[in-house]
Amino acid sequence: MSELMQVFLNEFSVHQNRTRSYHPQSIAACERFSGTFKTMIRSLPDIFPDSWDTALPWVLFAYREVPDETLGCSPFELMFGRTVPGPLHLVKLLGCKRLSSAVRSKT
Repeated sequence: MSELMQVFLNEFSVHQNRTRSYHPQSIAACERFSGTFKTMIRSLPDIFPDSWDTALPWVLFAYREVPDETLGCSPFELMFGRTVPGPLHLVKLLGCKRLSSAVRSKT
């Protein structure tokens, strides 16, 4: 490891975790993602029998949009610092508007 990298790690109190390359079993978060992604891919041939591979970007988008239990936010929010304006966000907005209008009409 270079001296510059060592100074950076010490300055920001970063603990470097070394794992084996191409061995996702040694990293729990990576293993969980692999399991979730495999499950999502297995459901694609039912919906897209001839073109499931073209739906992969949408599967990745769906994964990145949903908040993670341990983080409390979605991978997109973690990366960009804002919520993704995707279908789930729109459903939440519409649901909140309908709920608030229903509450107003009852009072």
